[in-house]
Amino acid sequence: ARGASVCPCHGSRFGLDGTRLSGPAPEGLATFPVSYDGVDGLCVELPEPALRFRVTVAPAEPAWGRGVLLEFPTVAGVRYEVRRQRRLEEPGEVVAFQLSPEGPTLGELEGDGGTARLYVAGEGLAVAFLSVAVKVQEG
Repeated sequence: ARGASVCPCHGSRFGLDGTRLSGPAPEGLATFPVSYDGVDGLCVELPEPALRFRVTVAPAEPAWGRGVLLEFPTVAGVRYEVRRQRRLEEPGEVVAFQLSPEGPTLGELEGDGGTARLYVAGEGLAVAFLSVAVKVQEG
């Protein structure tokens, strides 16, 4: 599935631009404004009514070592995880993060309505896509 992203839930395939290539999905993926500061910051913004969700990615501060810092607003009670995909056609895997240089390694975060600052270690990030996902729970 080169040049495509495959949904791990239902198997639909999407082109790199979000167009629907095949599968049960009735339409392509939504697109959102992206800005790059020309140095090291990338921002994807979801407009209303998409919870005004925005993830900012920047190199980690020196105390962290090599890696990236993800910042985004949280919704109280909602659980989040960070996923890494080495290729878009892969479903991705949950990656560990820390909230502080000395803090424990975590796999998920429960939102408190504030801004989350998550550090993700640098191994393998140069050849990967990172995403912040809402963790859906049944029931």
